[in-house]
Amino acid sequence: IFRASPALALLTAVLFALIAGFVFSRVKGAKLALSALVLLAVAVVGNYLAFALGNTWLNIVPTVLVLLGFFVATLITNYLGEEREKKRIRGAFSRYVAPALVDQIMLNPGMLKLGGEKRICTVFFSDIAGFTTLSEGLTPERLVEFLNMYLTEVTDIVLAHGGMLDKYEGDAVMAVFGAPVWTEDHAARACRAAIAVQQRLTDLRVEWRAKSLPEFITRIGLN
Repeated sequence: IFRASPALALLTAVLFALIAGFVFSRVKGAKLALSALVLLAVAVVGNYLAFALGNTWLNIVPTVLVLLGFFVATLITNYLGEEREKKRIRGAFSRYVAPALVDQIMLNPGMLKLGGEKRICTVFFSDIAGFTTLSEGLTPERLVEFLNMYLTEVTDIVLAHGGMLDKYEGDAVMAVFGAPVWTEDHAARACRAAIAVQQRLTDLRVEWRAKSLPEFITRIGLN
């Protein structure tokens, strides 16, 4: 039995390190574990054949340690990368989309296509009738407080029905149903949201009347 030189063992470990670095950087999840097992099997089988057929013993420990090290390092790198991506997605969408929809996006980030896509959706848009006249009767501080309360109520209802907030324009609210998470019943969700907003505002008018705040009518359109 011949013992292979330490240089050959080192060269083998380096070779497997290069292969592992190339393969592990291109696969994730179960494929990563499978790739590691295949490389480990190749190293063990190659070592056995060298011993059985050539009476040569090659120290395989450095190769195994290298494979294990690259595998663990890749797992950690992938995990940290996924956490950063989830944080980025949550930060980008949490203000515009209901938490349940954000969770769906994080489970399947692939649904967010670079460049967008054409899709039939339902758009929700609302504004306050006579807002200019209404705002002239309030102090700036009271107007900001009033708008914050109003916009929060409308937005919460839109998000609760699965809509995505698109923007505010003064007193106007614009939202989209059916994006970024597709739902077949996007039109029905938008209708239910519109009805819920009007029902909520009917209740709020009673509170506003008691606080001597102006009452108003909100107009809602769907397309």
